[in-house]
Amino acid sequence: MKHFILCFLFLTGALSYSQTADEYLEMALKQYSINPMVSSVRTNFNNALKLEPKNEKVLYEFAKYDIEKGAYYEAQDLLTTLLEIVDNNPEYYWQRVRVLVRRNSLKKELLMARDDLEKAIELGFNDTLKIKKANELIDEYLKL
Repeated sequence: MKHFILCFLFLTGALSYSQTADEYLEMALKQYSINPMVSSVRTNFNNALKLEPKNEKVLYEFAKYDIEKGAYYEAQDLLTTLLEIVDNNPEYYWQRVRVLVRRNSLKKELLMARDDLEKAIELGFNDTLKIKKANELIDEYLKL
């Protein structure tokens, strides 16, 4: 009986220390601001997504992190998931444009980027310099 009580106390204590997706996100962002090279940043983002795979803030911050790290395919997947959840945020479309417009992008990716850019503008994205540059790059890369 004594062992049962100890096990119960241990398990309830262990369960009460489990972290939420927001806490993992906060840890990832804090670690990234201190040292962007720490591998636990990605681990904390992944842990947050495991707990809440449709968490808008986690998806967006993780995508931005992947863009910074040059992990464009991973960022594209995260942004695609994000846009399935929230389809009215021009910033999310713009971030996916950033990911899709690369010299080695497939034609379908560049066409998707053009559609995303139009959607971002329609929703209020109005940085004319970025829009102009994105259009120029899409046109240039489609010719390759």
